[in-house]
Amino acid sequence: MIKLIGAGPGNINLLTLQALDEIKTADKVIAFERIAKDLHSLRPDIIVIKRVDQVLDQLEKIGGDETVAIMASGDSCFFGIIDLLKRKGVEIEEVLVGISSVQYFFNRLQKSYSSLETRSVHGRDFDFSTIDKDKKYSFLIDQEKNANYISKKLKDQGLSGKIYCGYNLSYDDEKILTINIGDQIDEPSILGVVVVEFNVD
Repeated sequence: MIKLIGAGPGNINLLTLQALDEIKTADKVIAFERIAKDLHSLRPDIIVIKRVDQVLDQLEKIGGDETVAIMASGDSCFFGIIDLLKRKGVEIEEVLVGISSVQYFFNRLQKSYSSLETRSVHGRDFDFSTIDKDKKYSFLIDQEKNANYISKKLKDQGLSGKIYCGYNLSYDDEKILTINIGDQIDEPSILGVVVVEFNVD
């Protein structure tokens, strides 16, 4: 039996009680390196992986007789691994909700995200010419397609406004920066969320 569990943005204090219970009671727990490091205080026998394909390898080794909790960062259904697992024919018994980094960041910013367009440039492409400046956007970023990349792309489209950059969200070294579209910054981490608010004429 496989349970896919949203691990939230990282801090174990943000796990749901249901997630905590499943982590403690599952026969096996599989987690990506960053998540596993924080979960070792809950149980020391976590199977640590570095790549998505290693989830499939581990599931094959374990077989189908045990309860396996797969820990996914954020919310598993928000730019998460659920689609990949389903494409590979993995039968998931249950998905347990987690807080996404976007949810967390908007709460830290004390801003509403009820009319938000959510995108990811984390290993993905995005056509910035499709931006609607009447909307608010959030982007999940990676090492190359980061806040500076987004800032430049938006400037190239002739857009202006504010960019809120959240790094290592929920961790002790969390950093939140605000820049204008077109500005460049020294980015403190490759893990982050960018929120964009445009100036409307």
